[in-house]
Order: sequence, then C-alpha cells, then structure tokens
Amino acid sequence: MILDSGYIIEKRPVNDIDAFIKIASRKGVFSYFIPRGNHFSSRLLGLFQPFYRVKFLYDVKGSGGLRVIYDYKSYEKLSDTVIFDEKKREFLFYLIKIYNRLTNITTGKIIMDLFDKSIKMLYNDNINVKGLSFSFLVTFLFYEGFYPSILTCSNCNREIHSYDFSIESGGFICDKCKKTKKYTKTNEFFYRALLYGKTNPKKIMQKFNWNEKILEFYDIIRKYFNYHFFGAE
Repeated sequence: MILDSGYIIEKRPVNDIDAFIKIASRKGVFSYFIPRGNHFSSRLLGLFQPFYRVKFLYDVKGSGGLRVIYDYKSYEKLSDTVIFDEKKREFLFYLIKIYNRLTNITTGKIIMDLFDKSIKMLYNDNINVKGLSFSFLVTFLFYEGFYPSILTCSNCNREIHSYDFSIESGGFICDKCKKTKKYTKTNEFFYRALLYGKTNPKKIMQKFNWNEKILEFYDIIRKYFNYHFFGAE
C-alpha cells in the first residue's frame, strides 16, 4: 500500500457502486478508482468529495497502472469561508480547471506545491483574491516555461520601447510589429511586475497586495495564460 495526501478536485460515478476521483498531490494529478465508492453503504462515500483534503492508501494494479484507493487515514473539508465567498470560489474553480488539465502528466513538485499554497492562502480573510490569482499565474507561467517575453520583442526579438503586450505573439512587442499584431497598451507598472516575477520567481507568491495600476491588466495575463495553456484566449 502507498500513502499519499492531496486535494480531491473531481469525482464521477463509474456505475451505481464504484467511482473515479482525481486528486492533486505533491506527486501530481492522478485519477483513482474507488471500489464501492459510489455505494450508499460505503464509509468512503461522504469523505471522498471535491474540495476535501485527504490522506489515503492506494495501490497500483495491472499493466495499465490503475490506481485503486482502499482506505483513508484522515480528511479535512475546505472551509465554508472559502466555499461561500464568490471571489474565492471562482478562483478555486479556476485552479481546479488548470490542474485537471495536468491529470496523469508528470509535473514538477513546485507546480503541485503552488496549488497547495494557493488554497491555503484563501483562508486569509484579508487576501486580495485578484492579487493572489495574479501571483499564481505569473509563478505558474515561469515554472511551466511559457513566461511572456519582456526584454525583447516577442515577435522579432528587437529591442522594445513601449509597453504594448500581444497575447498571440507571447509578450511585449516592438513598434514595428505592433503594426501587424493585435496588442493591448499596458503600463510601466505591469511591465515591472512581470520583470519582478521573472527575476524573483520564488518570491512572487509572497505578494498579493499588488498596485491597482498592475491589477487593471489582470485580465490580460489571464487571457495570455488561457491562450497559451488551454489553447484559447
């Protein structure tokens, strides 16, 4: 038996008796089969639910590597203060959407720790959720290797002299390229925030009270993320 712990991010029935769940742990995001996990008589039925953090025992079966959960050691339900806060809940569902995409893919420990840290920060009553989301996205982009180009034009590598940002091209663009590319005019605050994230990736999650002159372009970094991670703007 293998002991692990993580957050349940999805549950679906296989039939009237069995269930599949997805768990995000420090090892990655994986699907697990729970025998009788959907049956009313199972003591696991009420415990293995989305947003629960569980410590569980599983084994790997067969040549296909099916992960089967047999028991649990402990569980913790996500606080109602997070679930019933509209902004926190929206960010939580966005996290789940992102990490669902990583299912059964080998993912670095830093990326999985980022998930855990983001959820824990939602317990802070004074957290600026948009600021937290900005920090999360910038950190994720850095460690997954598709950070926006900020030092040279993302389209032609020329020197840049403005803060024009092209989602499609992959970052800031020069005066020549913006004549043919769709872009958004940002500002120096946004540029410096992305520069800080690139040079201080381990510190970025310590910041969430970003200047509003930065967060006014939050939608730009989120659209950039969606475009390059999900394949749609």
